[in-house]
Amino acid sequence: MHIPGLLSALLAACATPDDGDSVSFDVPTSPGDAAPDDRGLPGGHSQADEAESTGGRTPDPGAEPGPWAEGAHATADTGFDDAAVFPVEARSSSRTSSLDAGPTRWTVTASGATIALTNAAAVFPDGSVLYMAGGKVKLRRPSGTTETVANSGSNGVAITGGPQFGVAYQSPSGFSVAWRGTNGTWTSTSLGYTTGGGSATPAGCVDSSGNGTLALVNSTLSDPEGKLVLFPITGGVVGRAVTYTGDDEATSPSVVCSDTVADEVVWRHQLSGTADIWHATVDAGRITGAAMVLEGAYDPSYAPGRWVGYHVGDSQTYLARSTNQGASFAAARHLAANSKFVTVRTSGPVIAALYSTWPTTAQANNPTANQSTRVSRLQVSLDGGVSWTSRDPFGSAGGYGPCSLSVSASAVTGACRASDGIAGFSYGIR
Repeated sequence: MHIPGLLSALLAACATPDDGDSVSFDVPTSPGDAAPDDRGLPGGHSQADEAESTGGRTPDPGAEPGPWAEGAHATADTGFDDAAVFPVEARSSSRTSSLDAGPTRWTVTASGATIALTNAAAVFPDGSVLYMAGGKVKLRRPSGTTETVANSGSNGVAITGGPQFGVAYQSPSGFSVAWRGTNGTWTSTSLGYTTGGGSATPAGCVDSSGNGTLALVNSTLSDPEGKLVLFPITGGVVGRAVTYTGDDEATSPSVVCSDTVADEVVWRHQLSGTADIWHATVDAGRITGAAMVLEGAYDPSYAPGRWVGYHVGDSQTYLARSTNQGASFAAARHLAANSKFVTVRTSGPVIAALYSTWPTTAQANNPTANQSTRVSRLQVSLDGGVSWTSRDPFGSAGGYGPCSLSVSASAVTGACRASDGIAGFSYGIR
């Protein structure tokens, strides 16, 4: 939800965050603080490895492709358009919209606070943000107040969609799911499942009836890749784990749920220093039709409309799209050089991609050592991918990331880890 600057300031004065986390707001920045539209952004880590090999094919770093140009690393697209199945894929809108020049910004000051990695969601459609601080899983509401989801937990992600807020997280006893009741009370249920000790971050979603999929990777501390594990969700109840045995080197799953078609999952397959992105449909936790769809590609973020964000081995970021029900994906937009970690979200014709950039490719290839120069960039299309607008949510300041994103018909909202807590922003759509 987009909150105008005056109202946000009044709410900030009345907010009563719990557990000592400090919440503050900024008024919207002036148009002069925003990045100009439609410009090429100079170029951002594997979520499993801080440094990765350059195994991807090499795109032209000087190119600024049109919104439907194919990249060399993408598999061929047949051109069949399935917009009737996923209406979000419509490439134009009958309404003329514009994105605010400057954002409303806010911060949660909490030492050591973290946010979910980019393949999973941490921002709900209403703008609420999930984060971890002080060993707890917490939620910041758009009003500026905070809630405690779980008193002990890590790797918390939002289960997006559905009639109520849902969160999946790693508790001391294994993975758990928490749902928020209409009275604001959180109720947690243990899934009775533990991984081999790795920092497996789950990814989950449900449709409007509360049916969906939760995915994670059974990894170890010494080997961040492992088998993909999926849990069916029926009416908000999480079922038994189903392990996909077809890939022992999976990581970074990202899922999409729909009222009309089967759930879908993409993940990164890592082998011998190179990575590919795989896609499959999911039925009651069981994978069907698994196939490699993007070569030399890392850390996918998947969104309705079959849009996927990713980076390649030489630190270039892209958006790709499938128009044939996920059988293949083709590069739809080159985002930036010297960049990594795309998170993409969609809502109707609105498509937003948030990603990290560094001054040089060498810095992008070693993101942990260069966190201070990590800059968050945003590109948004309001017409289904025909035209794009660029924004810099925190200006040219470094030190922001990882990040997460959500979109609605009225706002694009994001949140990033910062040096002193969590920093968020919202751009209104007019």
